[in-house]
Amino acid sequence: MKTINCFIPFSGKVQVTETIKGLRNCEYVKNIYLLSSEKSKEQIEGCEILDISSLNASTTMKLLAAYSDTDFTLLYTKYTTLELGYFALERMVHIAEDSQA
Repeated sequence: MKTINCFIPFSGKVQVTETIKGLRNCEYVKNIYLLSSEKSKEQIEGCEILDISSLNASTTMKLLAAYSDTDFTLLYTKYTTLELGYFALERMVHIAEDSQA
């Protein structure tokens, strides 16, 4: 089965809770990484916090590439809740496979 590593901007537990819950409902999701530009002591179960300087920095992109050890990578760039549609990630994987992306 194909897998996805997800990278989500992180500013606090409240901000990411619903997004993480939605991602966890997909069997394709292998890892969820939280991107934090502030040193955070909060721990989110099942997630790893990666310290970054800025969401758009080239060092951040290199860090994401180093952690992208799956078939697909999802990079969410907003701090609002990601509301996935019905089987959204499953459809994304099937389209990517069908188009040989």
